[in-house]
Amino acid sequence: MLPKQENTSESHRGDRVSIASAQPSGWLSGFLPLRAGDLETIKDCVRFSTPEQMEAFAHLEVGVDLALLGDLEAATAEFDAALKLEQGLDYRRLVQNRMQSVANLVKMPESSQAWLVDRRKMLE
Repeated sequence: MLPKQENTSESHRGDRVSIASAQPSGWLSGFLPLRAGDLETIKDCVRFSTPEQMEAFAHLEVGVDLALLGDLEAATAEFDAALKLEQGLDYRRLVQNRMQSVANLVKMPESSQAWLVDRRKMLE
């Protein structure tokens, strides 16, 4: 079982966690593959233990979806809302991973691709 950490996101590499052990102390989100067959990146994960971190992650997920759909104005609003709630290093790594994974694996308009690149750079 992963150790509980208060008020911060926490990164874990290669730990095996059951769903039951993840629920009492927050959300556990795995990294996405960066290419087809990538079985290394998915071994990393981040735990969200505060309501602000969970809300930030939800804003991020919606923002990426909106960007893929071409609604870049709404995507930017969601991304900005997420960053107001959480900017920790582990969180930024997870966000960058999700954006890179989507950019590598999902066919999208060039404008959406450029949006993802710009937002990833903002997180460096």
